[in-house]
Amino acid sequence: MSKQTGPQPTPISVLLSLYAKPNQPPLTIDGIDQIDIKTQIQYLDPEKCDSDKARKEILRHFNLEDLKTNAHKRIRFKSMLCQYHKDWYKIRTQNFKEIKTWTDRDFALNVMVYFIKHSDEGKGSGNETEEKQQKRLNTTWRFLDFLTQYFDKNGFNGKEFIDKHVPKPDGNQEKKGSGFGLTIVKQVCQQFNQKTGQYTKVKKQLSAWAKKNVERHQEEEKFNLAEIKEDEEMDANIGNNNHGNNNNNNNYGGPQMNDPQPNIVQASVNNNNQQKPIKQQNNMNNNKNMNQNQSNDNGLGKKKGEKWYWFCDEGGIKWVPYKDQHQKIIEDAWCSNKANVVVMERFKIDFHRDGNNGVAAGQQYNYQIHNSWRRGVIRGKPNDKNLLNDIPCDAHPR
Repeated sequence: MSKQTGPQPTPISVLLSLYAKPNQPPLTIDGIDQIDIKTQIQYLDPEKCDSDKARKEILRHFNLEDLKTNAHKRIRFKSMLCQYHKDWYKIRTQNFKEIKTWTDRDFALNVMVYFIKHSDEGKGSGNETEEKQQKRLNTTWRFLDFLTQYFDKNGFNGKEFIDKHVPKPDGNQEKKGSGFGLTIVKQVCQQFNQKTGQYTKVKKQLSAWAKKNVERHQEEEKFNLAEIKEDEEMDANIGNNNHGNNNNNNNYGGPQMNDPQPNIVQASVNNNNQQKPIKQQNNMNNNKNMNQNQSNDNGLGKKKGEKWYWFCDEGGIKWVPYKDQHQKIIEDAWCSNKANVVVMERFKIDFHRDGNNGVAAGQQYNYQIHNSWRRGVIRGKPNDKNLLNDIPCDAHPR
């Protein structure tokens, strides 16, 4: 491999490379190397890319003529920032997308964000002049550009990280990723004809990053081991229900303590006259409207115009209809008194039949991801204002 050519790599250029379309060169934006690297680090924290307004603010601060005059570049860059935030959200939390399932891109994204969020830690304990800081940051992002390419070319993934850098249960627990920085710097430098001495500070930060992820993986494994028995019992119950057992053992029924989204369907149909949380009290007025739109014969046999919807809270709350082929799958499962159904290969819907006043409803989640995001599911017909339980309905599936 030859040495790096072209402008000094920066956080923006590394991001552009990471999100390049397959078999295509990265998006080129004139002038990005003229933006102060500290400004790039400040605004490329993924937490600051979480809305369209925030992304517009980033472009305003970067103030690049190429983005002002080229709409297609501006749109692509904003879309990239949006995807960057979403991808980070998936891997930032323990037990959401587990480290053992990470791809090379997940690792590149995670290490990039770590260096953005911990930029000042690289300077060490002593004072650092402006000149030294600039040199350190330039060196850091030059290496991260090489590292991103290394992950991609070698297919570095969660399995490799765990096999090589996570101590065995009966091994030396002090080695929690401590050798990762030294090992990875040597391998990257060998592949890209670099001298290792210039990356000493990067090496220390990489070891700290690796230790953090080793510990996270160990916690994820502890949690999974504790859940094995419960999962086996759940699978057994599901198997029984799918063979004609109408007892609804919904192990995932209702919101979990760490659910990102409350069970909006249950909040809407709860008729319990006892004291309720504020969110449920506010939704009590929706019951009358819901009962007008829903079937009262235990939810079996949908009325004309009714469809199955899932609750979406991205860009405002709304009900989104399922595609026609999935409508039939869900309806058949509901009418067959099944406890759940899988659509699109990875999304499981746990039906809620008790206490819903005959409303056909449930909760959807990606069962291939542990403790994944849960969304309300409901069958109904929008009113003349295109509202279902006072929530707008999209006309088309996604």
